Formats: sequence, C-alpha cells, structure tokens
Amino acid sequence: MIERGIYLECKFAVRLEKIVILRADGLEIFSEMPREVQRRS
Repeated sequence: MIERGIYLECKFAVRLEKIVILRADGLEIFSEMPREVQRRS
C-alpha cells in the first residue's frame, strides 16, 4: 500500500491510499478512485 497524507496536529488529517502490487512489468493498481478536491463553505 502506498499512503500519502497531510496531518495538522489538533486540526485535521487527510490520507490518500493506493493499493498496488509491484510486478516485473510494472504496477497493478487495485484502488482506483477519483482524487478531485471539493471545497465546501
């Protein structure tokens, strides 16, 4: 699993995870999800 994140202590945290298998011919990705960010008021 590849995991990136932003962590602001006592405020919020965001993690973006991607589950992959590394094969001789490249990555096989199992968790394709949209990565758009939506702003809410």
